[in-house]
Amino acid sequence: AKSELLYPDENLVRLLARALLVSGNSGRAAELLRQQVGASPLDCESWSWLAWVELHRNEPAAAGQALQAPGGPGSQQEASRWALLEAMVRRAAGDPGGAAAALARVGDRSVMWPEDAGMRAALERLRDPAWQQALRASAELALGGTSNAFAGSPTDTAEQGEESLLARLNAAASLRAPRHGAVTPLVEATVRGHGIAADAARDLSYLELAGRLGAELRLGRTTAVLTYRRDALHLNQDHSLYSEGQRAELELELPGGLVVLAGGGHRDFQDPWRTRRELDAGVAGTLRAGGLPVTLALAGRSFDAQMPVYDQRGGTFTAVTSTSLGGAWRARLGLTVAIDDYPHSGGWEGLVAFGSDEKRHDTLARLSLGALRRLGNGLQLGITYEHARRWSSIEEGFQGSFSYREHRLLASLRFDLDANPWRRGRTADDHVRLDHGLGGLAGGFGEERVRDLVRQDEDLRGDCGCSPH
Repeated sequence: AKSELLYPDENLVRLLARALLVSGNSGRAAELLRQQVGASPLDCESWSWLAWVELHRNEPAAAGQALQAPGGPGSQQEASRWALLEAMVRRAAGDPGGAAAALARVGDRSVMWPEDAGMRAALERLRDPAWQQALRASAELALGGTSNAFAGSPTDTAEQGEESLLARLNAAASLRAPRHGAVTPLVEATVRGHGIAADAARDLSYLELAGRLGAELRLGRTTAVLTYRRDALHLNQDHSLYSEGQRAELELELPGGLVVLAGGGHRDFQDPWRTRRELDAGVAGTLRAGGLPVTLALAGRSFDAQMPVYDQRGGTFTAVTSTSLGGAWRARLGLTVAIDDYPHSGGWEGLVAFGSDEKRHDTLARLSLGALRRLGNGLQLGITYEHARRWSSIEEGFQGSFSYREHRLLASLRFDLDANPWRRGRTADDHVRLDHGLGGLAGGFGEERVRDLVRQDEDLRGDCGCSPH
């Protein structure tokens, strides 16, 4: 026999169940929902709510029974939710194959409620750590100051010691097609800007524009990304185009999170002597040291220039770690050591290129210490101190010294967006959101994949073939 309805509006039942869950009374929420589906057996959405509450209570068997409701899903949104809940039930029962089969019924173009997109992302990430949303974008604006505005200039200047205010912009977006099979096309765009306020160094402000077009290949548990990249670097000068590059790039993410990167191509410079062929490769991975996750990257590079004096061979080691400071704050520490050799420097060509007939060798060390705070809605606040020092064999050339020391302090605001633009369906005005809280499992603060860190992190990016300069 049917139970008698306690409330005439089924949405009111779900609102009350949600309030009971928030207050920690999951048992009462389950009892309320059982009364609702007993009185209205074809209320499929309440059946899915009951299944979720039973999972929340660590009762996967009862959740599985709820998903055997007589009416079954009555809409595309409900069908997607039921498949996701079935995946959770089977996962809890120790059936990864069944969980993967249920999850496979929900794809990029499936119709689902917005909160269930977060549930799907969490389950996909648990099944495959290499999984990511179709659209990923980030933008970071940093303001601060430096003790040496010439340090790290893309023109490799030997000038020194101009204090200045700084502004820095990093923005990136990537979009991949809906997944169908092992090959998925993708496109990416990045913008990097560096503004210097001091008059003496303002012409070294730069804007780098880059784009990548390629495909992601799923080879079992290994993910390969093959792309063609084109970029242009513009300086704040009358002839602004300083360099332009075309490269082929490969990224391999192996089981366990180890990432291998390689790239090569041709780069034209405003100064034809510098025009070169590039080849670089690197490896990055994460381990735990003293309970902290530490991302390590090791890379090598070989540049063959039009004039051999600019030929360059080098390697870089980078370590980055972070730890919670309590609340929404995290501390972040980064260390980079780079060694570069110019094997054909010296002689009269060295006098022209570097202002000295001595062989050039450089060693760079950079330490960064930051505090980051997640503000919610994809926003992150950061305060970072950086200290860099370069030792060069050319200390007294007529162009100046290629050794330098720099202190830099920056305050930054970052916005991150992960979304699926291919998801179809609209949410009715009277839809009651199921706050399952699983969205955070799709990529939490401090839990990014190694490949994401390599591409996004200022310390790691330039050392693994991801930046041409």
